[in-house]
Amino acid sequence: MDYNTQREKLRLSEYGRNVQSMVDYAMTISDRGERLNCAKVIIGVMSRMYPQNKQNANFDQMLWDHLAYMSNYQLDIDWPYEITKVSEVGRPERMPYPMNNIQFRHYGHLVEQLVQKVKDMEEGPEREQLISMLANQMRKDLYYSSKNALDPKRIADNLYYMSDGKINIEEGQVRYNSSIPTSNTAKSRRVKRNK
Repeated sequence: MDYNTQREKLRLSEYGRNVQSMVDYAMTISDRGERLNCAKVIIGVMSRMYPQNKQNANFDQMLWDHLAYMSNYQLDIDWPYEITKVSEVGRPERMPYPMNNIQFRHYGHLVEQLVQKVKDMEEGPEREQLISMLANQMRKDLYYSSKNALDPKRIADNLYYMSDGKINIEEGQVRYNSSIPTSNTAKSRRVKRNK
């Protein structure tokens, strides 16, 4: 029995083994004009596999590049576009990823940044409002990470620790929102029809 794992590895697996077989067959055709016609048919098949990409400006160019890659750049035809080799394109640069140590991972980096900003603010109603919003956000984050750990004292202690003692919430100072969403998505309200 012939298994795909025993066959030659596909160059571009998104087009499948049949398209790869067509490309291999096109490389065996001796007449140059017939090879070009076969390549155009293969491009037509490839374009029908991904019709949603037809709006892209360079869709045809991409298909011809893929055809050249699948033939290992050995298909001898008059290419309608200049072929870009994969080695010429190169790999993109590595994205920088911030390697910050977060004190409380369940609150996240943004909450930590906000705590650092709020702790340096002057006393006033704006600071109190931000502290209240911050405590509510911390409560939601704590709920999502551990539903049975919703303790206002724990939030106050964490906020005190994260702000180096500059933000101190006393009992009753922050009014927590009573509603905590149970999921991130709204429930669908599908109407059942009688058949």
